[in-house]
Amino acid sequence: IPLLLAYKYPQEVALIYPPLILVIALIASGYVTYQMKKTGITVIEPDMLNEKESKQLHYPGLKAGLFFGLWMFFITPLLSILI
Repeated sequence: IPLLLAYKYPQEVALIYPPLILVIALIASGYVTYQMKKTGITVIEPDMLNEKESKQLHYPGLKAGLFFGLWMFFITPLLSILI
């Protein structure tokens, strides 16, 4: 749709389309998060885990965020060298 409208209304498409996509993505992710919490699909029961798994459970979001951030920090210069 934006490609068809871009020829006739380029400024309107450039100003309206990106925020519209952002709002749609935020609504969709909010709905998915709500449904996941409602159904209990993300609940981890600590009594079912062994000792090693329960130690790994501390701050999983922080660990994933640090890993992703460091990965992007180091891989971006390498990609710019290769490209």
